[in-house]
Amino acid sequence: TSALAVSAINASIVSEGAVLDAGIGSSLFEVRAGAHLRLEGITLANGRANNLVSGGAVSVLSASVEMVGCAVVNSSAAYGGAVAVVNGRLEMKDSTIEDSAAEQNGGALFVSGESVVVLRRSSIVGSVAQGSGGAVAISGGSVTVANSSI
Repeated sequence: TSALAVSAINASIVSEGAVLDAGIGSSLFEVRAGAHLRLEGITLANGRANNLVSGGAVSVLSASVEMVGCAVVNSSAAYGGAVAVVNGRLEMKDSTIEDSAAEQNGGALFVSGESVVVLRRSSIVGSVAQGSGGAVAISGGSVTVANSSI
């Protein structure tokens, strides 16, 4: 299986508690250049990225993702156990990342290039990395954390 690719469109997935479970077989979303994905009220579970720089649940590649009231649980990847942001934008509001792991850097989040990441009223709990950034690894871009816990 492979991640659902979101390319050059604006898409929204809104729910009141849906669980998208990758079954440890792949990541869930790959958001590509020019696209915007809004997720609301969704749990992303058991994502496992198989490529080098890719979030376990979500990869943001020169694109943008907004997560509101979401949870990302039990995901893993080489870089960005839950989410990898490469030259993109990620905004998480009222959301959690739990029990994610990276074989290299960024147990929960890996941020690189000209990326912008904003966490508001969100939490990262139980994330580990074998390299650097047990919770968050930043190799470029900026990360803003407001009223959140890591």
